[in-house]
Amino acid sequence: MKMKLWSSLFVLLMELPAFAQGLGLVIEVVNIGTLHGTIRACLTTDKKDFLSRCSVSEQQVVNRNTMLIEFGNLNTGTYCVSLYHDIDNNGKLNSDGLFGMPSEPYGFSNNPGNRFGPPPFRKCTFELVTDLTIRIKL
Repeated sequence: MKMKLWSSLFVLLMELPAFAQGLGLVIEVVNIGTLHGTIRACLTTDKKDFLSRCSVSEQQVVNRNTMLIEFGNLNTGTYCVSLYHDIDNNGKLNSDGLFGMPSEPYGFSNNPGNRFGPPPFRKCTFELVTDLTIRIKL
C-alpha cells in the first residue's frame, strides 16, 4: 500500500512542471485615445529590472480603442507589466511633459495611482498560477 502511495505521489510530482509552464497572459489595454502608433508592453519578473529591462516584451500596432496583447509559454511566478502607447513610433516613451513627466500614455498592472513618478514594483506585481487576463488603463 505504501509503495503504491509513493508511486502515485511521484507520478503527480513529475506532472507538476507541466502545469507550471506554458501559461498565457492576456493584457486588455483600454482607454486608447489615438488610433495610430504602437502599444509596447514589458513583462518583468525581477524588481531590479523594473522600468529598465524586460523579461519578455510584446508590441501591437494600434487600430482600436481597446487592444489585446498576449504573452504565452510563461512559467508560474510573480510578474509586473508596464506598457506605453508609442504614438510617434520612435521606440521610446517620450518624457517631454511638465517636470519630465511622460507625454505619451502609459500604464501598469494593477493600475496603481502614480501622481509623482512611477509606482513601486510591489504595487504592480501579480501572481501567475493559471492563464490570466488583466486590464490596464492608459
